[in-house]
Amino acid sequence: MTAKLACAAAEIEDSVFLLDANRYRPSQEYIFGFGTTSDSCLVSTETPNMIVCKTSWPSLSVVLPGDSAPGDYGPPAGLCRALTSMRSLAGMIFVDCEALRESSQVVQLASAVDGVLFVVEAERERREAIADAVAQLKRADIPVLGLIVNKQRRYLPAMLYRAL
Repeated sequence: MTAKLACAAAEIEDSVFLLDANRYRPSQEYIFGFGTTSDSCLVSTETPNMIVCKTSWPSLSVVLPGDSAPGDYGPPAGLCRALTSMRSLAGMIFVDCEALRESSQVVQLASAVDGVLFVVEAERERREAIADAVAQLKRADIPVLGLIVNKQRRYLPAMLYRAL
């Protein structure tokens, strides 16, 4: 989902960064089809311990962890400092991270961004759990820009959905 949003933003913005901060399931290098040793990837001098990889979108770059394990940028405070330094390099920065229930890092990272799009997998999370997560973000004064429901199953034929 984050990759699609970043690609759409790269169509209208001069410089877009997509930071893969998902410690448990980093996926951006696979989505865009490159590894950290690719010719399109360079170790960043502005953001320590990170690799910046160019994509097929001229204005989109993916930021990956440097010499550490996949998804490991060190403590969240270091990642927040890196986000701050990236702001001067990109017009928009998208951060892909793990689920809020999986890590406390998400709230710390969210405090370094302008807003959060909350992504929920359809039929996987209970309404109460979603409400608690949104309340946790609001208690931390993190603006929730919206909610995206993905992986929605359709139980009726497509023609009935179109008729509705």
